[in-house]
Amino acid sequence: MRKLSITIGTTLLLVGALTACGTSQKTSKIPVEPPATHAEKTTSKTNNLEGQDSSTFDAGVHVDWEAVSSPLWNQDIKDKLKATLEAITQKDLKKLNETIAPEASGRFDYMIQEHEYNFKKVSEVLKDGRQVLVSIDHDLTFPDGEILKEKGYTYYFEEDEEAQWQLVAID
Repeated sequence: MRKLSITIGTTLLLVGALTACGTSQKTSKIPVEPPATHAEKTTSKTNNLEGQDSSTFDAGVHVDWEAVSSPLWNQDIKDKLKATLEAITQKDLKKLNETIAPEASGRFDYMIQEHEYNFKKVSEVLKDGRQVLVSIDHDLTFPDGEILKEKGYTYYFEEDEEAQWQLVAID
């Protein structure tokens, strides 16, 4: 009896192992590319601006302010946003903190420390409760030359007690 149990167990193990090692007709072949070298990674990162490389990256504010069409858009928000974007591209910490609400001062200093920005357009203006949210599309570069294309931040404006629009958050 014991011999029979060992024979059946061994047979089941052998069949299981052979089944697991067999090939299936349903598998598809996926081409495997060799890992990219550091130089290839750097090239692909810096050439993702539709054929432009980091030497042609145009840092600055290139927004067509007159193209913004929204009943929420007003001169006060436009002036504050324009001054904020210019302070970021000029890496002017003092000017940046002057453009945002006093209670938010210092929260966005990180934006001017590492990156260069190419602010391109206002993509959306929305109302959320008491706030007006303005989305700006941009490209940015890192110190190592990497360029990230088609990114964006949302700038949150809120009216204060004197009916002045204040920049209270950037996300």
